[in-house]
Amino acid sequence: MNSLDAKANAVGYGGGEVAVLSDSRYVHLCGNALRFAPCPTDDELASSNEEELRWCEGADVGVITTCREQGIIAYAERHKSLEDPRIFVHHVKENAVVAVLSCHGELGICALALCRHSHRLVAIGDIPDHNIMLWDWRKKCKLSSISAKMSRAVNVSFDPANTNVFASTGTTLQLWEIEENDEVVSCYVGDLHKEDRDIVHHCWGAEGTLFLASDGGEILHVSARTGGRVGGRSWARVADCGIASLAVTMKHLLVCCVDGQMIWLSNDSYEVAMSMKCSQGAISSISFTSDYHRLVAGTTQGSIVTYKIPPALLSDSEEEVEEEQTCSELEPSLGSVLFMRAFASMPVLCVVGSRGLFSVWLAPAMRLLSSVRFDCNLSIVALSEEAKVAALGSEDGQVMVLDMSDVKAPRTVFSCPAHSSRVLGLSFPSPSLLLSASSDGSVVFFSISRGSVSLLRRLQMEEVLSVDMYQQTHLFVSTKSRRLFILPVPEHGEEEQEQEAVTRGGQEEQEGAVLPAAMISFKVIASSQPNAGRLVGWLADRSLRSFTFTLLPLSLREMSSCKDFSSPGTSLAVSEDGEVLLAGGADGRLYLKTLASLEGGLQRSRHRRLLWRLPSGRGAGRERGERKAGVSCLELGNGAMRGWFFSGGHDSAIIAQPLNSRSSKPLDFVPSSSPGLLALLPSLEENDAQEGEEAAAEGAGSADPVLEKRKSSIRRRRAEEGGVIREQLEDLKEKFDMILSNNRTCPEEERLNRTDIIVDVKERQRLLDMADAMVANVRQEISRVNDAKEEEALQIKSLCFDAMEVTQLVVVPLGKGSERLYSFPLKKQTEEELKAFERVTMMRKIEMRENELRAPHNLPCDVPSNDLVLSMSQFKDHLAARGQKLRGGETDEKQDGEGGEEQEEQEEDKEVTDLLYNAMDLTLRERKLNQIVLLRQIIRRIKTRFNQKVDDLIKFKSNQIDKIDEKNARLLEIAEEIGVEEDILKLDLADSERAGESLKVKDSEIQAEKYLSAAEKAAREKQKEEEEARKAASAKDDGVARALQEMMYGTLEVPKKEKEIQIEKPSFYDFPPDTLTDEQVKLIKEYDKQVQLMEEEKEKLRKTLEAEAKKIRGEIQGVIDAFNHRLTSHIEFRRQHNSRILEVELEVSLLLDSIVKEEDYKMHFDRLTRKVDTTYLDYTGSTSAMKEFRRELEQFREEYETLLNEDKSVEKTFKKEFVDSPFVDELTKLFKKRKQQEAEAEGRALTLDPFAGKETGREGARPEPMSMDELPDGLSREQGERFLELRGSKMELEMAVKSNAKKLLAMNQHMSELKMLQAEAFQHYENAKEALKTLQDEHLMDVFNLYMLVKLKQGQVELDGESMHDAGNDAAMIEREATERLNSLIKTLGQEKISLMIETKDFRKKIHLLDWTNQSLQFQAEEVAENTRYFQLVWVTKELQSV
Repeated sequence: MNSLDAKANAVGYGGGEVAVLSDSRYVHLCGNALRFAPCPTDDELASSNEEELRWCEGADVGVITTCREQGIIAYAERHKSLEDPRIFVHHVKENAVVAVLSCHGELGICALALCRHSHRLVAIGDIPDHNIMLWDWRKKCKLSSISAKMSRAVNVSFDPANTNVFASTGTTLQLWEIEENDEVVSCYVGDLHKEDRDIVHHCWGAEGTLFLASDGGEILHVSARTGGRVGGRSWARVADCGIASLAVTMKHLLVCCVDGQMIWLSNDSYEVAMSMKCSQGAISSISFTSDYHRLVAGTTQGSIVTYKIPPALLSDSEEEVEEEQTCSELEPSLGSVLFMRAFASMPVLCVVGSRGLFSVWLAPAMRLLSSVRFDCNLSIVALSEEAKVAALGSEDGQVMVLDMSDVKAPRTVFSCPAHSSRVLGLSFPSPSLLLSASSDGSVVFFSISRGSVSLLRRLQMEEVLSVDMYQQTHLFVSTKSRRLFILPVPEHGEEEQEQEAVTRGGQEEQEGAVLPAAMISFKVIASSQPNAGRLVGWLADRSLRSFTFTLLPLSLREMSSCKDFSSPGTSLAVSEDGEVLLAGGADGRLYLKTLASLEGGLQRSRHRRLLWRLPSGRGAGRERGERKAGVSCLELGNGAMRGWFFSGGHDSAIIAQPLNSRSSKPLDFVPSSSPGLLALLPSLEENDAQEGEEAAAEGAGSADPVLEKRKSSIRRRRAEEGGVIREQLEDLKEKFDMILSNNRTCPEEERLNRTDIIVDVKERQRLLDMADAMVANVRQEISRVNDAKEEEALQIKSLCFDAMEVTQLVVVPLGKGSERLYSFPLKKQTEEELKAFERVTMMRKIEMRENELRAPHNLPCDVPSNDLVLSMSQFKDHLAARGQKLRGGETDEKQDGEGGEEQEEQEEDKEVTDLLYNAMDLTLRERKLNQIVLLRQIIRRIKTRFNQKVDDLIKFKSNQIDKIDEKNARLLEIAEEIGVEEDILKLDLADSERAGESLKVKDSEIQAEKYLSAAEKAAREKQKEEEEARKAASAKDDGVARALQEMMYGTLEVPKKEKEIQIEKPSFYDFPPDTLTDEQVKLIKEYDKQVQLMEEEKEKLRKTLEAEAKKIRGEIQGVIDAFNHRLTSHIEFRRQHNSRILEVELEVSLLLDSIVKEEDYKMHFDRLTRKVDTTYLDYTGSTSAMKEFRRELEQFREEYETLLNEDKSVEKTFKKEFVDSPFVDELTKLFKKRKQQEAEAEGRALTLDPFAGKETGREGARPEPMSMDELPDGLSREQGERFLELRGSKMELEMAVKSNAKKLLAMNQHMSELKMLQAEAFQHYENAKEALKTLQDEHLMDVFNLYMLVKLKQGQVELDGESMHDAGNDAAMIEREATERLNSLIKTLGQEKISLMIETKDFRKKIHLLDWTNQSLQFQAEEVAENTRYFQLVWVTKELQSV
């Protein structure tokens, strides 16, 4: 059973919030569904299988918000339809709606907000009341409701740091607080100096602040607690246009303007840190990932853009922000999806949008293959699969034709303003005919040929609503006057005048069928009966009806209808078998029905009813709705996409969905290799370029009117000649078609071949020339690739092979064996290295000679760098001798046969080893560098000596192979004499044993057969003929060869059969015995005896030869075993040499490490020294500032205490003077009384807003004085005046005390800050000193750490007891960690050495691959050329066409 709930794919973004759920996933509304798409990462783009589409509950969902912390999504129905709008709370992980909240009495929901850390949800209703509703979505109950009608709120958000506060903006800002009883009350909002500004957007900042954006490009930073302006700043203009959205990071405020400009401002100073422009239009929705590495934004143009934000932006860097498109966005955006058509032979969907974009998609995965942008708004598309042509119609009546030979690169080859209004219908009755119909009533036919697209004829009717084609023979047209007409599709060859007469006459005579209402959209289905079928369509009275019809004349009969629709219909799609109907409505619903009965069926809301956009003028931040139909187009797939349907809407969404779970999987996309009908036609861009060149060539000569008149007449004459030529060509075409038809129907023996009736020889030659040009281009491209690879191979060879003095050779054993002997590769020494060795050698000899001259005179020589090394002199001599012994390669126990060789090696290296420094003397940087040069020279000599041994071994192996070959030759001779087959061992040097042999590519390594061109084959045949002719000519004069051929049959060797003794067999040997004579019997016995003797001799000879062969085999095996034994001994020598090399390399690494550590120490020492000086200056400066401010604070505190004393003295004076007065109680109350306005002013002065006083420009309100009338009756005038004087003094002192108290509080706070700064500066100073002292201590320990390598062996006593006892006072304990570090270092260096050797070995594979690839590409080029010629010259028969 068909279903509309199957899993689907979709693309398209039509507005709303784009929310990031995690660092790799975001969600947005796509039609009436939630689309989850992957964010790109640094390593790789996320895979397409991470995309997911979840259908929304409800209809016309237009508002969405998310809560990343709780993993929930809330969405709401934007406008009221049949019931009250609802809010749905969707849990992401559970993939289920956990709450449905019904907003009774509301017309729609325009904004939603979720609290991060509670279950509260705030919704704002649509006009006219703008009610703010607070919900507990977990309990599914409404907590409170209050109207925001005064501010016309359209945006709302919770304070991220306070779950009880949220803000709403509309024409102004309103702050709301949730009380303990869950009632929402409006908070105090300060004067925003709004004037005529509208607040279009807001976002929360740090510490409970809000950033507001106006429609004039201004921003304001206010406090959410007090409503005051943060920093005292008023509105600041940051852009010349309206602001669309805001976002806040740790240090920046991101302002997105309606013109696409993105400005990064500093939070505190509004300084522009960075500015860039979004290429996809204004950004309407922003969401950061949790790590703030990316920004996902939705634009007003319908694109989803991701920005990769560099971390440096959060630290005030000038690095630019990178803009990148997500792998799942509509790029570029389609706008309203107006029409779509699918290919039947491949899974490709063609879509046109309202913004002039024609896009090609891989369906049903919905991956964009290509797109073409036009300057006009498109309305319809039609496809011709046979011709591989697409036709487009526009809103202003233009018709464009595109070549679709390559769907990944469509080409526009024709454009014509065929109509004056919107194109409603396009169809291909045949591959060579295109018709278009417009709402102005015009129907135009176009002729399509291989070389051109031309307008054929035009028809005129009344205003058209919709069109559809019936069996490619009749055009059904519905008009605004509720009529349905049928126009026959004219034949391509009819005369133009006759066609105009027929069509105009047909319109006058045919009245057409009258419909119950105007038909907006319809589909025609052919039936099995001729000139009959079914028709189903949407009518203007919101009904869906089906009819049966017959042609000639047209008659309709209604079969069924369905009128239960709440909105008008917009589009229809019918399955290939005509049984399933898919209908779309203006409310975004899809209806799945059967043509047998339109009642019932399934319906689902798949698209949104309204499209919400941001205008570009003033007030651009507020959303304004524009009413659009929901579903705009439908397509039911067939062929490659059978069982799938596609729907497009005005909400920019394209949804691909199977009809049921049993729908077949779409075929894989395979690009077509054959060209289309218009493949040879140039595109319009190429024509424009050519016309521009012709216009430039004409110059200024066109200004002459006579010349212009002459040119005009020439153009008219050429046009007339072109018409005549076109008619002649049509006649020729008819005749040629008749010839071809007769040739196909004639008898077999009379039928001509296709090549025999070629008419256009020039066209054939042109095709051949074009194929040759294509082959030449392919050859040129292959040659270019080959040259590039050859150049790369040469560079690799020069860097990796030519730069080596000795390449690595690998000796393999004879016969079977897995052991290998590797030589040491040596790189060529540069001139700098040779000069450095010569310099070090000369300097070291001079230094040693100087020490020898100083020694007899007791002068200091070879003085180490510090005194501690001198104190270890006793241990020094012993270790020095030990180290010298190890450098010479000596060990306490030598292997057998190694002593002589090691002695010779030591003698050879003596000239270098004598120059080495003692390990205890390597305390200076220059000595360490010299020691490194000498040690590397020792390594090179060791490798060179061993490589010489490897070369000698290879020569020895070659000699042994020659001996084995000689013995094998004798074995073959014996086998031939005995008459048996001998399996000999064929040996040869391996490629790895010959220098440079691995770089050569042998013919046996190439498995593919070499392809020879015709020229190469001809050259080879010619060479072969010349060789045969030369041999024939030389054979005529060769008398020796002729004599040898005549006498010995061309060979000097005696045949084996002739070497054997021939015993003649008697002719009567096989006669019966009773017929033989005695003489014959005697001869037979002698013959048998001779044969027996000959057989015995043969057997004896055979045994002798077998014994010889066995001996030779043993000798061969002995030679092999002897060589393999020698190879094994050389492998052991290699291990020993490698051990010695690694020892010396380790010593070099340790020396380099000590040099690097010394340089690091100097760098860190300078840095820490500067830091100590800087922190000391900061500490002294903060201390002096604190001392100076402390004196000011003490002085001000004394003044404050003086004021307090004066205040107390005034009060005491009042009590003293009026204590005896009968009105003392009343006067005391009046003395302390302050008016209410004074208290209010005082309260405002003490508000928590730190900038309130600066806004008003006053420090505080002064209390009004008291008059005599307010004093008690009976009080004398003198006492009254004295009372008022004391009261006035009291109030003045109170104001001064309060003012000074504030100042004293501020000064105390400042004093605390200074103390804190001083403490921090002191702590930084102490930390810097401690770090410097630690560094100096570590360096002091490293100075005395001198590395010396000692070769150890298990069970061997490295130091004798006597020397240990004598040197015990100077001995030192070494930590175990030091030994472990050394072992780890040795392993690391070994791994590096192994990796280097592996890289050196593997480079040969690349060269082999390059050579093989070059030849493979050449073979492919030749094959393409041959296939091209074959397909161009093949005879196309009916059987081949059917295939």
